[in-house]
Amino acid sequence: MKLALALALAATVAASPACRADQGDPAKGRMLAVNVCGACHGTDGNGTNEIIPKLADQIPEYIVKQLNAFRPVDGKKPHRDNPTMTPIATSLSDGDIAGVAAYFAAQNPTSETSGRADLVATGETLYT
Repeated sequence: MKLALALALAATVAASPACRADQGDPAKGRMLAVNVCGACHGTDGNGTNEIIPKLADQIPEYIVKQLNAFRPVDGKKPHRDNPTMTPIATSLSDGDIAGVAAYFAAQNPTSETSGRADLVATGETLYT
């Protein structure tokens, strides 16, 4: 009986959103995404600057990985040191990062390749 109760409690705690750092809350991430990230990446992750990555529909784990790469570890320079992204990523908690990633992952991407056969052909070549 005690084992069953302990297992049920452990399952409940593991499934609770507060304990799942790997799954962010898109509603909470929206505020940060719009107010902090939106200036460069677009409020819906579809920024218009060609040198800034689009984040709409991106795999959330990838966004988390990249943001963590901009954060210093044990006082050392971050793996990806950038004068804009490093301070932003450093200021975010793990929960903030998960929320932002979940928000952008839920957004619909715009297609910049529509009518650009050259880009489609290049993409197909790279893929194959």
